[in-house]
Amino acid sequence: MSSAHGTTWSSNCLVTKFPLLAALAFLLAAVLPALAAGELLIESGDADTARVEAPCLFTRAYSVTNTAAVGRDFTESVLLPPGWRNVTADSLFSLASGARDVRLLCIAIPGDAAPGTYLLRYLVHDRNDMRRGAESILHLLVLPVMKLDMTVAESPRWVMAGEEYAVRLELFNHSNVHCPVTLQAKNTSGTAVRLSEQHIEMKPG
Repeated sequence: MSSAHGTTWSSNCLVTKFPLLAALAFLLAAVLPALAAGELLIESGDADTARVEAPCLFTRAYSVTNTAAVGRDFTESVLLPPGWRNVTADSLFSLASGARDVRLLCIAIPGDAAPGTYLLRYLVHDRNDMRRGAESILHLLVLPVMKLDMTVAESPRWVMAGEEYAVRLELFNHSNVHCPVTLQAKNTSGTAVRLSEQHIEMKPG
């Protein structure tokens, strides 16, 4: 049990009796995370913005350097929009003090990714202390793409001259944007052709 003359180190006591010490402690608490983050360096030779057309596989190389005084084990990950997939998957790797490694990132971007700018965050953390790490941010611009495809789904194998027949067509929108479509049909024999629909609103994908 402490005596009546013992010292109790409460936060109020620290601030009241030792204002300079309290200020130094606050400054140290703010600086330490920055020092920890500075022990890891992530670089990419490419620009921090990129343009792509969906669907595609987007690849990017990162140079990761351990600037700490000791070797460390790291885990890497990437934060992606919903529906996007990291082909290379998250992995673990080790770096000695001062060592550098080139990490390859491969992202599968789906065809229905809407046009716009997306934020990709590549993160590397110390496996034993997730507070110590670094990240690289990439702004990825997905461009609008318009691509339509039509196939013959059903048609008669043969017809008699002068006989009316039907052909069923299927229209696919492989675009990542809304497509208003106007259909026209022409018969090489010159006979009349009727369409069940002429104007169709196609949703993306």
